[in-house]
Amino acid sequence: MPRISVLIATCNRRDVLRDCLLRYAEQTHGDIELVVVDNGSTDGTPAMMAERFPDVVYRWMPDNIGPLALNLAASLASGEFFWRTDDDAYPATPDTFERALAFFARHPDVDVLAGEVVQLQGGYVENWYPFDYDTVPDEGLPVHFFHGCAVMFRRNVFIEAGGFHDRFYNEEADLAARILALGNTIRYVPSIRAHHLGAFDRRYMSVRWLLMSRQVVRFQFKYFPFWRAAGRSSVIAVVQIMLGLFHRFHPLVLLEGISGMMTSGLSARRTEFRVLTKEQLDRITMGESQLRVSWRYLKSAVRRRTKTGQKQNP
Repeated sequence: MPRISVLIATCNRRDVLRDCLLRYAEQTHGDIELVVVDNGSTDGTPAMMAERFPDVVYRWMPDNIGPLALNLAASLASGEFFWRTDDDAYPATPDTFERALAFFARHPDVDVLAGEVVQLQGGYVENWYPFDYDTVPDEGLPVHFFHGCAVMFRRNVFIEAGGFHDRFYNEEADLAARILALGNTIRYVPSIRAHHLGAFDRRYMSVRWLLMSRQVVRFQFKYFPFWRAAGRSSVIAVVQIMLGLFHRFHPLVLLEGISGMMTSGLSARRTEFRVLTKEQLDRITMGESQLRVSWRYLKSAVRRRTKTGQKQNP
């Protein structure tokens, strides 16, 4: 029976983490290993883990190391498959893992299973797949991205690709790009779902916007030729500024965002640029233009904000 290692990074969300970890006892698959790396929690999480979850592989870090915590979790894990998720998410049904392993057994050529996420706070399914479809074939649909709350990797593929990079936001796209550049396959299987509590705090909206802006532009200059990266980043900048105006950020925040996008792009070009072939770049984009990607993201962000506002102000 293949072992599934659940990789979770957490920070100061003791009660949410506790409730989500308890959900894994409901899974019908019998060999599950929970691995939690704590990015410096000071809210009593270590004591709670020792008392309530002594069998969970748990490591507390004195500093917040971001997504690198997931790489540390992978190094501590012993499973043949890795389920990467958030500390506020859990499998949607008791047989989720059993069905995911059955899918891998039927399709040995698939390296990563990208599931779908039900956003419980907003009350909607986050259908992020970029292309139209009527039905999903048995082998799933090819995709160049995965949602961080519901994705399962073959262990060797995750390790070979190098795991996640050093900052949250767009870390899924970055890892997906490296996986695809190596010639591996990612399949979108919407029947494999996770429930996401999606803790949302308006106070940190501008911080999230700044981080996302920088990371998405960083991605362009890391993988694409200079002028193509510049063109794609121009589209991203326009969309991010539109979002900033929609959220009514202070002008100084908008200026910081514009400056951050420029500096992160130039820094990535100097220190991270990878020469990829046209075939590799085609796999990373699946032929989808940045304009279409950014437009879809804009609509999704506005929809999330609208739904959240309606729920908070009925």
